Amino acid sequence: MSRLLLRLVTKYAQASNTCDSSSITSNNDTTTSSKTKASLIGIKLRYCSELVTDEVLLSLSSIKTMQDIHLGGLRNISINNMIQMFNILGNQVTRVFLHDMDLVNDNVMAALGDLDNLYLVKLELLHTVTDQGIQTLVDKKTGAPQKLVILEVTGCNLITENCIQYTREKIKTIRFNSLYSEYYITKAKKGYYVSRSPWYR
Repeated sequence: MSRLLLRLVTKYAQASNTCDSSSITSNNDTTTSSKTKASLIGIKLRYCSELVTDEVLLSLSSIKTMQDIHLGGLRNISINNMIQMFNILGNQVTRVFLHDMDLVNDNVMAALGDLDNLYLVKLELLHTVTDQGIQTLVDKKTGAPQKLVILEVTGCNLITENCIQYTREKIKTIRFNSLYSEYYITKAKKGYYVSRSPWYR
């Protein structure tokens, strides 16, 4: 089955080479065209470790239209290849959701900070990401052409409220959910609006 997925991803990568890159922009401002529709803009791979290998992961990095990446519960990939994938995809990535993978650590956060057009990051059940990783991500994005606009964190037990307080000065919208607290923060014209609210998926 992994070989079938690899073949499919390779096909999309080949198709993306014929797409007009000028029709792909960040922040959801995507102009649809027959060329653009030929390849993938986003992918979600969750709890399918038997399908997703390092080879598949690196093949994803060849899809020149890829903007939205959701990876979760994958056990047969390495951190080095995940970081390499993000490095190769580079500034075309605008949204990343990482879920329930112990291999995702502060080094991955640093790699995300190098993606100039990244504006949304969602982190869920990541138990090796610390405050330092989040601060590195946010600090790197502070000087990027496209600043990080939305950060969502839930069930990441090494990320503290002190870290969230630090990031709220630099990010427009933060959603944070831990074992001890749950709240939503967004900047308003005259300060912050804070509410205890359910976690939005």
